Amino acid sequence: KVPDEALGLEIYAKLAAKGFCVITPELEKGTLEQAWSELEELESSKWCVVHPAIQNGLLGPRGSCSIAELESPELNRELRADGEALVRLDGMLTDLGLRTEPYLHDLHVEISHRTIAVAHRTWKPNASDPEDAVLLTEQEASKWLVQFLRHRLMVLLILGPASGDLHLQPYATDDVETYKVQ
Repeated sequence: KVPDEALGLEIYAKLAAKGFCVITPELEKGTLEQAWSELEELESSKWCVVHPAIQNGLLGPRGSCSIAELESPELNRELRADGEALVRLDGMLTDLGLRTEPYLHDLHVEISHRTIAVAHRTWKPNASDPEDAVLLTEQEASKWLVQFLRHRLMVLLILGPASGDLHLQPYATDDVETYKVQ
């Protein structure tokens, strides 16, 4: 366990050495189950399938089969309707970013703000084909273009319930070995 006051520096050290960092946060008992339940209860209108070009910029067609944007962390906690556990986990992600931000200038990474959290559903074999996506409108393309151009740091919190593999590799480096997280 890394002490809270050293967590930002530890994350920075891993980012500098490998380009990514894997941590296992200590969560209160039942938090993941509650968050999973809250995700299931999100309005169906919040979930959408995005174009394969967008999926590839996120977690790929199988990792981002459908997505839902959570409410802004800038909203008062009492006004957010995402659910108590999702709000707490979103706050934890903000805290990780704030702890790491003072060290990122050494990596030539400048962070001016954080984006809204996006929940991702993975593709399941009995689900519709992940290639059956919506059309990419000009408005949707513009929204994601801004995201991808400014995107410098991605923080993932994998809730489950099933296990899977996440393959990490620095961008545009085909000759570098892929790191697999299970």
